[in-house]
Amino acid sequence: MRKAIYIILYIVTVFLFQEMALRICFPLPEVTNFNRSDFTPRPDNIESINPIRYEKKTFQSYPDTIFKFVHRLNGYGFRDKDWSVEKPKRKKRIMFIGDSFTEGVMVSEGETIPDVFNKLAGVDQYETMNMGVLGAGLPEYSLLTASAVPLFKPDYLFLVLFSNDISRRKPALPTNIEYTKRNKYIPRLLELIKLLIKGEPLPFRWKKTTSLMPSTPDLWTLYESEVSKHADNEFAQYMKEGNYNIFRLNYVASEEKYLKVHTDMEPYLEWINKFAAYHGAQLVVCYIPSRQQVTQYYYPFELPTCRILCPDSMDLTTPEYNIHQKELKRACDALNIQFIDLTEIIKKEEDKGNHLYWGYDDHMRAKGYQLVSETLFREWRGGS
Repeated sequence: MRKAIYIILYIVTVFLFQEMALRICFPLPEVTNFNRSDFTPRPDNIESINPIRYEKKTFQSYPDTIFKFVHRLNGYGFRDKDWSVEKPKRKKRIMFIGDSFTEGVMVSEGETIPDVFNKLAGVDQYETMNMGVLGAGLPEYSLLTASAVPLFKPDYLFLVLFSNDISRRKPALPTNIEYTKRNKYIPRLLELIKLLIKGEPLPFRWKKTTSLMPSTPDLWTLYESEVSKHADNEFAQYMKEGNYNIFRLNYVASEEKYLKVHTDMEPYLEWINKFAAYHGAQLVVCYIPSRQQVTQYYYPFELPTCRILCPDSMDLTTPEYNIHQKELKRACDALNIQFIDLTEIIKKEEDKGNHLYWGYDDHMRAKGYQLVSETLFREWRGGS
């Protein structure tokens, strides 16, 4: 009898040790069917992307800096700490939805808009959620809102729009998405086996760091004969090596076109406002301008990757290229949504010679994101 008890205790001990080790090495989030990969833009010929869990991604713009910025992604694939579905007690929750400017591309941890905003608002009173996704736009924001707002039930929803979000694609207006919580009593080994059967990668806590961008050398190889003539040899080499964003190729030439396109944002904003309000969240809409909209200082940095389509000079600071802010304001005023436009305050800093964006990469430096966070906090506190 005693021997049988020892055997049982041994088996239980081994099982518990194995379970603890697997949970440490292979963490899984609380909700099974909510992940960044569902809101990441992808080519039409790719139906789905494997879930991103607890990974480290890097982003680099070699002409600007040799430093690689590391994005530590949580169990849902976003650049933030782990989230609990249940809101922290005595705290209000603020959700930020946006693209790479919200995610904080080209700055270090703690320097993103949500992180700085949280420090200003008070970490004891508020919890911010960084749901920025590199390359995302209106369709992805719609899906993310429909999925994340009912799940995490924020008190405030900040929709942070960058200049290229407005007219690129028609937004989808999805219905509510059901989600499934993980059964915490299922042995982790069984959960890992299920992932393997589905063909999903295992969420190993110390997985090798990879690039946040798609495989740039592969993209370059596919289209090299067509695109190489548009870039200086030096920048072509940077792109081939994966050290410079290939999507910056001829970017300002495209920007010149879409900034002039009139768009009706009211139906989209009306839907997201009603959806957020239904789930107890107050919507705040923000607009971050392109650097070309506020100053001509950065235009020379565009020419090495826009040799054919770009003239020697171009001015996008004129009113015809700054219509989206006015259209957004009209729509938000009609719907009684707080709208915060960062254009003028950023323009004033640029006019002083305080350059807030990087040179060849169009994202902001840390001081740029700091200014955005401070302005959003000040305007939000005054209007909330």
